Amino acid sequence: MDKSKKIKVVAVSIAAVLIAAAIVVVLGLFVLNQPTTSLLNGRAFKNAYNNETEIYFNAFDDENVFYNGGDVNVIEGLSFVDVSDAKDESIKLYSNGTQMFVLSNLKIELPEDCCLFFVDKDKVTTMKFNNVDTSNVVRMDYMFLGCTNLEVLDISEFNTSKVTTMAAMFCQCLKLSELDLTGFATENVTEIDQIFSGCKSLKVVDLSGFDTSKVATMFYMFADCFELETIYVGDKWSTSNLADRSYDIFRRNNKLVGAVAFDDSKTDASMANWETGYLTYKAA
Repeated sequence: MDKSKKIKVVAVSIAAVLIAAAIVVVLGLFVLNQPTTSLLNGRAFKNAYNNETEIYFNAFDDENVFYNGGDVNVIEGLSFVDVSDAKDESIKLYSNGTQMFVLSNLKIELPEDCCLFFVDKDKVTTMKFNNVDTSNVVRMDYMFLGCTNLEVLDISEFNTSKVTTMAAMFCQCLKLSELDLTGFATENVTEIDQIFSGCKSLKVVDLSGFDTSKVATMFYMFADCFELETIYVGDKWSTSNLADRSYDIFRRNNKLVGAVAFDDSKTDASMANWETGYLTYKAA
């Protein structure tokens, strides 16, 4: 092969490499620019609810099949409601009358203000939140207030790092006997009053990972938790920032035992410690 042909071959090869590299870069930029979340429209979701007893947030596997709790479910003959804030069908809500499925190929982003979001859903027995993004949520107060028949609540995927108020979040969840909050970040929370008030079935509450250094209100925090026996807290538990509104934190917690047994004449913040009060220390 003469020199000129060799040069042409090399030039063509270099051009091919450059084109391939350019394609890779373009594809990479395309992927990077694709959205990873879709914002849930709270009003659309609430309007679509029709007394279903089970609510599942999850991801599509493809257009027709999704996974829920390890089981494959096929949606046949069900129409959907678009509950995406963008109105682009990126979040679809299906219902079979008993079960509600909120599904997306993207992470389902909950609104910044989730106050009262599921309030008084007294027919619901099960809620499971998979494939959700709560990293921008600031308010979770009264979020599940009055869900009186709720027995199963999976919020293990919740990111609460920006949340400032959790007041009455689970208030009057009468049948809730277990609640996993070990992944909760509470370093920015200032209000935690009434969070478990009226949770009559809870026996153990593990708050060992809770940072309460900024919390100003704890009144009625565990009030009327008649079956509550143990409250675990850890090194970041603090009542140093509490305002005067810290009364009756432990009202009618007759079965509660920590460093000392419950005394119904002592129900305020003075007993919210593990050395001389009703709490039990547990390393996070």
